[in-house]
Amino acid sequence: TGFSLDLVIKDVEVYMPQMLELNQIVAYHCTLGNYQWFMNLAGRTETDPFSLVGDFLSIEDHKKWSIDDAMYEGLSRHWKCYLLTVFGEHHQCADLAIEHGISGAVKSNPGSFSIAMFEVFAKGISSFVAARATSERLKRRKYMKNALALRKRVRQWIEKGARDVGHLNAFFDAEHKALKGKHFSAILNYQVAVTIAARNGYLLDAGLFSETFGEYLLSVDDKDEASFRLQEAVKYYQDFGARRKVAMLEEKHRKLLSPESLEISMKTEGSNIFIK
Repeated sequence: TGFSLDLVIKDVEVYMPQMLELNQIVAYHCTLGNYQWFMNLAGRTETDPFSLVGDFLSIEDHKKWSIDDAMYEGLSRHWKCYLLTVFGEHHQCADLAIEHGISGAVKSNPGSFSIAMFEVFAKGISSFVAARATSERLKRRKYMKNALALRKRVRQWIEKGARDVGHLNAFFDAEHKALKGKHFSAILNYQVAVTIAARNGYLLDAGLFSETFGEYLLSVDDKDEASFRLQEAVKYYQDFGARRKVAMLEEKHRKLLSPESLEISMKTEGSNIFIK
């Protein structure tokens, strides 16, 4: 998520024909699945944004490969969760984490830290957000169990020297503080998470963190600051190239993202605590 989505798509379009030419069929299957959701996120397809099948990956191929290839089947579940998280359907992703476990993609693709990190990213974020938004005690407890287990995993990675998950650790800390009702600490950790992600070039992560931060602020009725954070999320998504996500966010928060709301939030910025 540290590269332009358009550049990633160009690379994929170069390498997929080479995979077929070299008879790397499994790699081709997995890359084509990635290509479909890349195009969904970039707004280059009319496909349902949550769908793994559409203009580039047919439902027939998807079903066949899911049966024939355990690696593809595990990855497809992971892609589904990732799309649900990025597009804000946190309850659905958190429910899939309960149904299939928090390590399903890793078990089907052992040895891949990048897959492990993306799986923790999607399922951890959605489990925390779903726990905050759920009043049903049993479901909330299940969401919390997964969220805390994934938070612990990120901390263990950091203890072993992982350098690419500091922003995710800060975000999980923010969500944990928010769940505990520690509003001031939650705000500080959200700000740290966004700052680390942005400074390291993780534009999609920074966008998602800013969006979640903004919606948390809405839940505590801080509309001016929420407007600023949501506008910040739009900027990060635009810079990354996630045009479909930008359109959906602007539609969802049309009033808060209007020029008038942004002007108000910018005027009140100086009265709030910011970490630059």
